[in-house]
Amino acid sequence: MAEAALLALKKIGFYLAGEAATFIATKFTNLIELPNTVQRIRRELLMMNIFIRKTGASYLSDDLLKVWITEVRMLAYRVEDIMDSFSYHSLQFKQDPKGKKLANGLSYGVVFSGIADDLAHIEKEIEHVAKLKNMWVNSVHELLPAQVSSSEQQFPQYSLPQLIKDENLVGFKEYREQLKKWLTTSLPALKVVSLLGMGGMGKTTLLSSVYEQLKDLFDIHAWLTISQTHRAVDALLKELLKIVSASEHTAVVDANNVNRKEATIPVCVEPGEKRMKPEDIDKMDVLELRRNLKTVLKHKKYIVVLDDVWDRRVYDGISDVFEDAVNESRIVITTRKRDVAALAAPDYQLKLKPLNIKDALQLFCTKAFPNKNYSDWTSELRECANHIIKISEGFPLEKCPPELQELAAGIVKNCGDSRLAMSPSKLQELANDTAETYKSLSLSVCPSELQDLAAVIVKRCEDLPLVKCPAELQEIASDIVKKCRGLPLAIVSVGSLLSSRKQIDPVWKQMYNELPCELEKDDQVRGILNLSYYDLPSDLRNCFLYCSLFPEDYNFSKEDLVRLWVAEGFVERKGNSTPEEVAEGYLTELIHRNMLQLVENDELGRVNTCKMHDILRELAL
Repeated sequence: MAEAALLALKKIGFYLAGEAATFIATKFTNLIELPNTVQRIRRELLMMNIFIRKTGASYLSDDLLKVWITEVRMLAYRVEDIMDSFSYHSLQFKQDPKGKKLANGLSYGVVFSGIADDLAHIEKEIEHVAKLKNMWVNSVHELLPAQVSSSEQQFPQYSLPQLIKDENLVGFKEYREQLKKWLTTSLPALKVVSLLGMGGMGKTTLLSSVYEQLKDLFDIHAWLTISQTHRAVDALLKELLKIVSASEHTAVVDANNVNRKEATIPVCVEPGEKRMKPEDIDKMDVLELRRNLKTVLKHKKYIVVLDDVWDRRVYDGISDVFEDAVNESRIVITTRKRDVAALAAPDYQLKLKPLNIKDALQLFCTKAFPNKNYSDWTSELRECANHIIKISEGFPLEKCPPELQELAAGIVKNCGDSRLAMSPSKLQELANDTAETYKSLSLSVCPSELQDLAAVIVKRCEDLPLVKCPAELQEIASDIVKKCRGLPLAIVSVGSLLSSRKQIDPVWKQMYNELPCELEKDDQVRGILNLSYYDLPSDLRNCFLYCSLFPEDYNFSKEDLVRLWVAEGFVERKGNSTPEEVAEGYLTELIHRNMLQLVENDELGRVNTCKMHDILRELAL
């Protein structure tokens, strides 16, 4: 990664600017070449840094380039260590130039000679690494077919629905119901809804499930995948117009793929309207696109999904076409960044949290034991419930739970009814008036309708696990799931991997011990999470990488982290802000980007402690 080379460059530049190397060279005749050596190393690292930055994230799919960048990174770390040692001993020597020996008994001459030798050796290694790039990386690329330019394909694209295809999304029930409520509640005004969460949390998967279920309730439905590199407003408008101009025919469209040839889209045309074809839309300028979109959307109830938005300016660039026609239309945005999620009002922002251990284990089991997944269990339960009711011949199926009998009797007595078996409607009315505890009573008295009886049984069974882990694997399965820290992407990846391996304890324990390496080898897991890293400004990347050096599950104090970042040289003064204030801003930004997780706020609502997700930590190391 370029940040290691960049940090080494900063330190070299600092020492050169302070003329430390020149000062030492004048004091020791055998070190006269030291300033020139440092300068040459600086130039080489500068060129390598520029090259790495230009490659962006394309190295993720290039093994040769990946190895070469790793070599550069290691060399940069060594240069940084040498420069730190040089700075320390230079300062000591300046403060006590007459001192002949250090506390460890070595003379300054020996120490600085050793540093000069280390730098000379590093310089040769840098030259060797530069030759390796010319010899292997460039040569192999010349033999390969022409690649798409980096401006068109800078980041690999990954879609979470490819990873999680279950109709029953484990752990998403409350999210799904809330989302459906926002999209279907009869509120005439146009609403923007946002889903926020770190990469791999399942935002797209959740929304895709709800979208497919509800899209036909809207006159127009459109799904656009924005991605990290897409910024062209005209391309977005063209793709959107191609979809919305087809009232009875839509598709999930990737807004990055703007050059593909499409067949004519069937259009539902009103009398007197002119059919718009894709080739006609491609010829329109931005003003024409905006005008046509406004015309099409103005009198229609529509839902438009903008998936994977990284920059709020993307929405700002097209938002004017979404006029509020007061017809219950909705815009839905998924993002990893809090400032983008804030495009929706606070009451319409859905933040996805890591799965709890119960749901995480269930999701893991559905992937680890795919042949035992009973996706239609609910319908089977309903049939079974009806059969039970039939043979029961009207006898009550349930008794009031013992802990609620006294409470239920009191309610009945106060209502002037000495019988415990009250009418369902009356008991329901009472339950609604006595909060959540009383709601349980509405299911504790036998309903009179067959349909209601079946619903009771299904309700009582709906939380049963669809797939049960074998007893001999339950402990190790739980350990594996805990290590994934509730991240659906990691849970699905590990579960799918284990589904093809022997279901015995030693094999699963080996997976537990090698989990970081296994996730590193998973292109989809690594790719999705790396997208968040490569969206970070360079200053924040060093701060993020530094956090990965601490143990798993480590809670960072804000004060300690800020002080360490400043001491390491990751933070520079900006304007009138102190380095500490700038560092606090970096910390807040990393939390807003879901790269660090907030653990606790102070009494004023500011960050007090935070932590790094273990999966992100392993991939950063």
